Amino acid sequence: MDPDNVEHAENNAPVAVKNHHQVDTGHAGVGHWRADENDAGQTVGSRAVNTDVAGAGSTPPIVVAAVAMLRQADGHMLQVRKSGTDFFLLPGGKIEPGEAPIAAAVREVAEETGFQPTAGVAALEAVGVFTAPAANEQGREVHCHLFLLNEPVDPDTVHPAAEIAELRYFPLTAQDASLAPLSRDVVFPAVAQVLAARPANDDSPGGTPRVLG
Repeated sequence: MDPDNVEHAENNAPVAVKNHHQVDTGHAGVGHWRADENDAGQTVGSRAVNTDVAGAGSTPPIVVAAVAMLRQADGHMLQVRKSGTDFFLLPGGKIEPGEAPIAAAVREVAEETGFQPTAGVAALEAVGVFTAPAANEQGREVHCHLFLLNEPVDPDTVHPAAEIAELRYFPLTAQDASLAPLSRDVVFPAVAQVLAARPANDDSPGGTPRVLG
């Protein structure tokens, strides 16, 4: 990842990472979404960000790919909890050498939940690359390539697999302490922004229902 594209916040506040190679999602402000305000000047967080880059001796971030999966009935987002941990995270994981982030996202979701999109990678919409404090590794940051699944999820098609101990669905407005900072403070607001930009009745093929919590 190009360090010139990384934005860090004071006191490790979660912010988005500018992704200049972002796939055009057609939603203004999404690819460069920030935790303090979006491109329309709407406040979506409370901390200012700066462009200071971590020094050469700092611990490298954990780079992952993850998928925002919304339940068909109410638009709540799927979160997973790994065995031996307390926090609920996005389904996803580390990107293997030479692997494309979108391919890693599909692979990790299948490994952790048994779910495979009907349309494969074509069902995933790139939202952006975001950073936040890692939930389960103190002192580390996680940089997440986030994709939105444009297929509503039937809970009967997902189940805990591999190292996952529990699945749970949260509304996009959730502020639960059990949620990882990346999910609660960054991804939930970002996905809500994407959905809010869609038509009220999005009946396009594979379209995600516009439910905001």
